[in-house]
Amino acid sequence: MANQYLKILPRQRFEDVKAVAAEYAAAKAAGNFDIAAVIAGEAVGLIHDIPPAAEIVDRIVTEAGQILNGRRNSFAA
Repeated sequence: MANQYLKILPRQRFEDVKAVAAEYAAAKAAGNFDIAAVIAGEAVGLIHDIPPAAEIVDRIVTEAGQILNGRRNSFAA
């Protein structure tokens, strides 16, 4: 896919760009991620904080403890 973009950049013909964009859209709709690469920036809107690593580990430990306590409680019933 990148090679196609490199080929059309020097000419900058709108028809070529439209064809590549259409191919990308079709590949994305079909789930063909060999052509429609996932762009890392797509999920940037889901990030609401940037905690330090220690805080992330604390969150994971807390959540794991809650899950395990919930399971323990369900076995006691």
